[in-house]
Amino acid sequence: MTLSLDANATASTDSDPSASVNGCVNVGAGLAVSAGASADFFGLFDPSTSVSLFNKQFMLLNQCIGTGTPSRREISVIESGLTRRDLGCPAALAAVISALDAPVVASSIVAA
Repeated sequence: MTLSLDANATASTDSDPSASVNGCVNVGAGLAVSAGASADFFGLFDPSTSVSLFNKQFMLLNQCIGTGTPSRREISVIESGLTRRDLGCPAALAAVISALDAPVVASSIVAA
């Protein structure tokens, strides 16, 4: 099974501040079937014989998200030196996480 996630986030604090998030989620799986022997079988098979019967790769999910045109946001200045420093998920990355929550329709699965 293959799972890959590519994400990109950019931010700018020039006179025209902007930010954008985009990314892709790819999930794939493969199936391989082979036949072999663990002993000599009347000279037809020996322990080194192996025959591939079936080998197929499937793309289960391929979904990308992006934010189109960036929009301007107001950023408030935090004046306290005791800012809470816990681990959280930025709101801009919520679209990346929602890509994993989408159901996969059987008709969308294609052989690679």
